[in-house]
Amino acid sequence: MASNQQQGGDLRLKTNQGETYIAATQRPDGSWRKARRVKDGYIPQEEQPKYQNPVQVATSSRGRVVVGMTPRDMKQVTSGPRQPIAAVFKPNAAITPAGTDSEENR
Repeated sequence: MASNQQQGGDLRLKTNQGETYIAATQRPDGSWRKARRVKDGYIPQEEQPKYQNPVQVATSSRGRVVVGMTPRDMKQVTSGPRQPIAAVFKPNAAITPAGTDSEENR
């Protein structure tokens, strides 16, 4: 076997005659799978992309727009998660309010 090619999750070997093989692999129980001869461009079933019908493709490619909202309103809504004001302006603020220490109350 002449050359190695890495495509997907398996090791592919190409012979001098031009045949392509998926190399033998070891199973978790210790036994071995045989090397398999495959055609050029073959993609194993577990590596095939998930099928999407044309309606799903059109729906996913279309923007998520709410009917009746202006683009300015959409920017305000999708600006990201909001943080509490204390976390933004006072990152080192005390956890307990002033005057509630146990020593002051005694």
